[in-house]
Amino acid sequence: MIISFFKSGTSGARSAINYVLGVLDHEKNERSVKPKVIDGSIEAFQISVEFNPNKWKYTSGVIAWSKVDDPTDEQ
Repeated sequence: MIISFFKSGTSGARSAINYVLGVLDHEKNERSVKPKVIDGSIEAFQISVEFNPNKWKYTSGVIAWSKVDDPTDEQ
């Protein structure tokens, strides 16, 4: 498993949402695994970012597994 945090969080929520849920990765290649929201509300995230007065409005990152790990949604 790989856990990584990104140096982002000062822009609006829409750009982060579009990237995280988009079909293209950071190199503009189609993602081999499609993103999936497991928990939480996209709308609540967007509202909280828009109303946050701080410079750093959110933190984003990724948790990635290899194909052999194959975790379930419950895990």
